[in-house]
Amino acid sequence: MNDEGRTYQVREDGDVSARAERLFKATEAALVKSVMKLERFHEKPFQKGQDWLAGWLWKISRVGVSKAVAELQLTEEARDVMRILWPRLWTLSDLTVGRGVVIAHVAMLFGPDVLLAQRDFWRAMEARDYESAHDILFLHQWAELTGNDPVAIKRTLTLARVLRTGDFPESFL
Repeated sequence: MNDEGRTYQVREDGDVSARAERLFKATEAALVKSVMKLERFHEKPFQKGQDWLAGWLWKISRVGVSKAVAELQLTEEARDVMRILWPRLWTLSDLTVGRGVVIAHVAMLFGPDVLLAQRDFWRAMEARDYESAHDILFLHQWAELTGNDPVAIKRTLTLARVLRTGDFPESFL
């Protein structure tokens, strides 16, 4: 990934590569649990704006979905989002599963390209300035993330706390 002339690559030497793989898998698994815990499940199609939702964050046509199918869809979507974000996430020297989950969860809400374009957010993360990263990600986009929805407000507050502390709630694991 190229951002302001810098190229980011996942390092391939033994220990680092093994650590990267473990961190990727742990973050991906925790992301699925985070979405399942913090987002509403729609068994029957639900219209939100122009989109029809079924399952967790799944935009599809007007077809219902079981929890088992929705979990498979969510797992695949989480894997796709993680693959897109990973070259950028891996450059963060002290990335925790918790912070990785927050970043990926927000990317699932807004789209990975929108999040990757947030240069000030990535600069704050690189500088380990998690308060500024929090402000950029959550305070500036609070209305879009939450609206008046109590479930969305709870989700946003939980993700904001995890971004600041790096600690992922054990109840999600």
